[in-house]
Amino acid sequence: VNECASRPCRNNGECRELITGPGYDCLCPSGFTGKNCEKMINLCETNPCCAGAVCSYGLNSFSCQCNNGRKGPSCCSNSTWCSYDMFNVSTCHDHGNCSSLQNQFNCSCERGWRGSRCEIDINECDSQPCVHGECRNTRGSYECICEDDYNDTNCDQKIDDCEGVFCENDGQCVDGVHNYTCECAQGLMGRHCEIDIDECSGKTECSRTRGVCINTHGGYHCGCRTGYEDPPSCEERTNYCKSFPCGNNGICQHEYRYDHETVVVSNYSCACFVGWEGRNCRHREIEIETPGPAELHSSKEKASRLPLTIGISFAALVLCAVVMVIVLYKKRQRHFQRMQETEDLGAVKFNNRASEILDPVPDQLMFSNPLYNINRGFDEESDLNIAVSRCNWEVSDC
Repeated sequence: VNECASRPCRNNGECRELITGPGYDCLCPSGFTGKNCEKMINLCETNPCCAGAVCSYGLNSFSCQCNNGRKGPSCCSNSTWCSYDMFNVSTCHDHGNCSSLQNQFNCSCERGWRGSRCEIDINECDSQPCVHGECRNTRGSYECICEDDYNDTNCDQKIDDCEGVFCENDGQCVDGVHNYTCECAQGLMGRHCEIDIDECSGKTECSRTRGVCINTHGGYHCGCRTGYEDPPSCEERTNYCKSFPCGNNGICQHEYRYDHETVVVSNYSCACFVGWEGRNCRHREIEIETPGPAELHSSKEKASRLPLTIGISFAALVLCAVVMVIVLYKKRQRHFQRMQETEDLGAVKFNNRASEILDPVPDQLMFSNPLYNINRGFDEESDLNIAVSRCNWEVSDC
């Protein structure tokens, strides 16, 4: 049972439950006493006035009505009002400046104090200065016990827990009590909105049989399976011929293949007009002449003779090569024979203007020498005369 729930302490006394057992204590403010702080302390009970002066009391104060020319707070002085009383307390209780007048004194109190002798502590908590906290009056001042997440003298400053916090993906930071939260955009989650929610893992509006859910950053969208369109229901079959893909008057035809009443393959084909070909009938046909039966027979016959023709051609080339080699060999042989015959005719010696013709030796004459006839044999006079006259002509020519 909370003993302090009924607020038993009066005059702004503070209630405290006992730790050792049931019950409570009241922490009374200055000037009050009693179980529930219900009684004001009577300072006149201590006889603070001198020389039979009449005493009266108030909250934390007393006053003496002086006579017989007495002065001072306790009527104990004969010269000044600004003196100390019987409790060794100054006229203004050390909370103000005292001014001694002819028949009285005046106290200028400091902040937080009031009364004729500045003896009364002003309760600043009466003005409720603590915005988010509990006010406690102190001597000449007050203090605020702030609620969670508030600070400053009057507990009016909110502690900003979002300071220095960054919420990703345009998330908004919301300040809490010694904490913060990030309000994330749709489709995102996490302490700082850093996690993308996979909406496709749960229930969506996408068709489960004909559609497909595609997760995106912060959301999702519905796509249709092959052969269907119009998401998210995907009720419409894809019409590939709607865009007229077949050119040059080609006819478009749909092609579907089903698996348990669901289209698994969808396509189209084009029936091309004469002279056109290709998937979309956009390429002209290439005309290839087909040979007739006679041309085909002639081609086969030519093909069968081809090896024989090649063999004969090769043999002719070889024969020509052999003949050319023989001819070249013979020409070269004749050339060397002529050179030899010329050397064997004899040497011509020049002595002044006379010349001597050496007779050739018959055995040294070659068959290729034009001066001799291999069939006639050797004719000394005629052949020699021809040779001598020819040699004379050649010598004189020189």
